[in-house]
Amino acid sequence: MNLIYRLDWYVKKEEISIKKNSTKKFLDISGSLRLRSYRENMTPEQKEKETKRYKNRASNKTPTQIIQSQESQQRHRKNMTSELAEIEKNRLAELNK
Repeated sequence: MNLIYRLDWYVKKEEISIKKNSTKKFLDISGSLRLRSYRENMTPEQKEKETKRYKNRASNKTPTQIIQSQESQQRHRKNMTSELAEIEKNRLAELNK
């Protein structure tokens, strides 16, 4: 468990340092960093086209689909926070031993 926590900490530390230095590293650690560097290299026309594509995709959803996607996002957030709380609790328990 300690190894997993340290690996998770290292990944977060790496992401933070990359964001601070604003370098354009291509990492498998975070898809958002890849997407950001990909969009930075786009021409303005390409960016506009990409933005329209995503807006159209979102506007084509029915109200039921929108509610379902919001519910699934909320479930995902709840699961992630409970997992992080569990990891932190285990780490504190190990430190107190």
